Amino acid sequence: MHTAAKTLVSDPEAADRYLRQVMAGGGASRSPSRFGETLVVVLRLAVVAVGFVVVLFMAVAYLVRLRMGQERLRVRWER
Repeated sequence: MHTAAKTLVSDPEAADRYLRQVMAGGGASRSPSRFGETLVVVLRLAVVAVGFVVVLFMAVAYLVRLRMGQERLRVRWER
C-alpha cells in the first residue's frame, strides 16, 4: 500500500483533512489555481496562433490580388 494511503488509513484526522480539501475543490495532484493558469496560457497561445494565421491569410490574399492587378495591366498594355 502507498505511504499516503497508509497515513490516511492509520490517521483519521489526516483522512478528514484530505476529504475536506478535496470537497473544497483542491485536488491532490494539482491545485485549481495552477490549472487555471495553464488554461489561460493555452488560450493565449491559441489566440496568438489564430491571429497569426489570419494575418498570413490576409497577406497572401493581398499578394494574389496585387499579382492579378499586374496581369490585368499587362493585358491592357499589350492591347
